[in-house]
Order: sequence, then C-alpha cells, then structure tokens
Amino acid sequence: MEPSTANPTLHLELEKTTPSVVKDGVNGLATLRRSHRSLNNQDAISLAEMLGRNNKLVTVFLGYNSIGSAGAEALAKMLKSNTTITELDLGFNILKDRGAKHLASALKYNQTLTSLDLYGNKIRVNGAKWLSLALKENKSLLTLYLYSNNITDIGTKWLSEGLVNNNTLKSLNLGINQLSDKSAEFLATLLKRNHRLTSLNLCNNELTEEGAKCLIHAIRHNDTLTELDIRYNKISDHVLNSITEALEKNITAFCQDLKRLFVLGDLANFTIVVGGRKFEIHRPIVAARCPLLLNGLEHNLSYISPETFQMFLEYLYSEELPSDLISIEEVCGLLECIFTTNVQGEG
Repeated sequence: MEPSTANPTLHLELEKTTPSVVKDGVNGLATLRRSHRSLNNQDAISLAEMLGRNNKLVTVFLGYNSIGSAGAEALAKMLKSNTTITELDLGFNILKDRGAKHLASALKYNQTLTSLDLYGNKIRVNGAKWLSLALKENKSLLTLYLYSNNITDIGTKWLSEGLVNNNTLKSLNLGINQLSDKSAEFLATLLKRNHRLTSLNLCNNELTEEGAKCLIHAIRHNDTLTELDIRYNKISDHVLNSITEALEKNITAFCQDLKRLFVLGDLANFTIVVGGRKFEIHRPIVAARCPLLLNGLEHNLSYISPETFQMFLEYLYSEELPSDLISIEEVCGLLECIFTTNVQGEG
C-alpha cells in the first residue's frame, strides 16, 4: 500500500532549489532529477505545486517511482499552464490508463513539452486512445516513449489514427507492447500518409515477416522515416536487411538536405570561429549531432585549420567525407577532428 503522506525531505530540498537542480552542461538549462526516490502521489502533488511557481526548470526526471493517476493529474494541471518544461520523464511509475488520460488532457493545451516518457506504466488501450486524441491537437511534442506497456493492436490503431494529420511528432517508441502483424498494417497505413515521423521503435513484439513486408512497402512510399527498430521479433535477417535497404534512400535524402542547408546557410543561427574564419551553423542540428561544439569546444580548436573544420562540418551534416581531399595531411586532420570530438563526447 502506497503511503498517504508525502516524503518529508522532498519539500525542503525543492524549496532550497540548489541541491535539487543541476545545470545541464550542454545548454545551461535547469534540470530536476528525482528518479528512484520512492515518490508517491502526495509527493507528486507537492512537486507539481512547486513546479507551477518555477519558471526555470526545463527537464524533469521522475522515473522509477510510485506515482499513480492522482500524481499524474496534479502534474497535468501544472503542464496546462507551464511554458518552460520541454522534457518530462515519468517512466516506470504506475500511471495506468487514468494517468495517461490526465496527461493527454494537458497535451491539448501545453505547447512547450517536446518529449514525454511513459514507458513501463501499465498503459493499455484506453490510455492509448486518450493519447491519440491529444496527438490530433498537440503541436509541440516531438518524442513519445510508450515502451513496455500493454498498448496491443487496438491501441496501435488508435495511435496511428491520431498521428495521420500530426505534423510534429518525430519519434514513437512502441517496443514491448504485444503488437502483432495487425499493428504493422496500421502503422504501414500511417507511414504512407504521415511525412513527419523519422523514428519508429517496434522491438520485442510479436511481428512476423508478413508484418515486416507491410512496413517495407510503406517505407517505399514514405520519404521521412530514417530509423525503424524491429529487432527481437519473428523476422529473419534477410527481411531485416530489406528494411535497412528501404530506409537507406530516406537516410541519403535526409543527409543531402542537411548538406544543402549547410552549404546555402539558410536559417543559420550560430557562429563558430576557427582560425579567424567564421562558420555559420544551425544550432539545433549541431546540438543533436555534436553538442560539444556548443559547449566550449570552439575554444579548443586552435590545432585545426579552417579548411579541415569546413570538411568536418560537411561530414557532420551529411555523414559523407568530402570528395576533394587532396592530401594525406587533410585526411589526418579531418580524422583527428572527428576522433577528438567523438572521444570527448563519450567522456
């Protein structure tokens, strides 16, 4: 039985602000981490009240707690008027369908949240239905994680219908949801009409090669999906390779679009100076591909020539090595730039 009283230390920690908020090293935005804290509904209600008065927090992690529908209701009420939080992680709580319904109601009003994690919350068909209705109206959510719930084929049908005219969501995770080939059919129909979704996760379900073939056919009529995780289903390596081949055309086209954007400089909104030369880049793209460039790495590039950095940026945007490398020195310089960035990024 969940305790009825709130965690007595939570209120004190949040009121002090400093111990509960850490600065994100990449973008300097405030993040609240309260996962694995045995938080219950009363804690979530108190937290929601305080978040309602906070205008600095951007990322909130509340995963692996015991927050139920009452806590979700309080958080949803807060989200309806919140204009700063962009990422909310409620994974592995006990929200169930009622909690999903409360959060779905918030998505109809909130225009700031871009990522919502609801993995492992025992969400079933009704929860998927409410989320589907919200997705028809929401214009901010980019990522929705529903991994390890019990969405089933009927829930997938609801979600597919909700996403047909959604022009925002880019990533949907439906891994471990007891999905069969019927779900693949619903999602294939969606992919033929939706041209915004770029990533779809269907791993650890019950799809067979028939479902996979439906998806392959849909991908051939879709020009945006670049990632489809369909591992750990009843699908042979041969068919998995066919999916990879079908996706490659979209990946190539996407990279070419990014490269064109870099070359033309349209909508560039950030400047990096290397060797006295200014490079105009696109902050969201580089933040996703190489956040270190936006976090002070530009001050440590004295060993790289502007010419090498130009090639590095072309690689960053397009994942293609420049065709006009003319010397071993240029090759080594480019590889050093890529290697150094990757190593520092992993650290």
